[in-house]
Amino acid sequence: MMSPKPIEHLDMRFKLNDNWLSDLYYMAQQAEGDEKKLYMKMHTEMMNEYKAGKRMSHTYSLETIVTEVKPNPEAVGFEFVFLANEGVASSGDIFMANVRNNQLGVIIGQRTMGAGGNVVGYSPLDFSHGYFRMTESLLYNKKIHGGKPIENLGVEPHLYVDTNINRANNFSEIIKVAQHFITDHGEYSSAMAHVQAFKAGLCNLFLRRSLH
Repeated sequence: MMSPKPIEHLDMRFKLNDNWLSDLYYMAQQAEGDEKKLYMKMHTEMMNEYKAGKRMSHTYSLETIVTEVKPNPEAVGFEFVFLANEGVASSGDIFMANVRNNQLGVIIGQRTMGAGGNVVGYSPLDFSHGYFRMTESLLYNKKIHGGKPIENLGVEPHLYVDTNINRANNFSEIIKVAQHFITDHGEYSSAMAHVQAFKAGLCNLFLRRSLH
């Protein structure tokens, strides 16, 4: 992880249906120890809510679900700048929300897509060749949206730069903005040695997705 300290995670709610209940039961059968107990506990709680006629589960903190995210004592002395646009979705939404919530760096660009949840496809529909996809979990951000879901809202950058006019030149202008920000702000000067790796890594991962 990018922080030497524990981070504050998002909250998550699940649609109460056979998909999630079956998945949790299967995950519990495959897991061991505390992880097995966690999945069985979630399955029991969600099954009870399902039988009670509820459509969505109660709120779970991702901290209790994604147990492998641990503080990194070696992540000291680094400052990060992240580039984002509407091509950043799903786990990218979660990542950028964690960056903002926990002050892990500065985000430059545009608002992320706002697709923070798992999407399930259904096909074929009865008497047709139809196919549709449906969001079946929601992520909630207490700090940024006052507890509202990330879905359709996304995560706003700290510094807005229009990335749409930059597509033709591989987003070179927004990369220049990030470089200038690093050099013009003393607290981010320690990241200068990592700019090239940052450009080759995070920029490619998050920005080039919107080119496809």
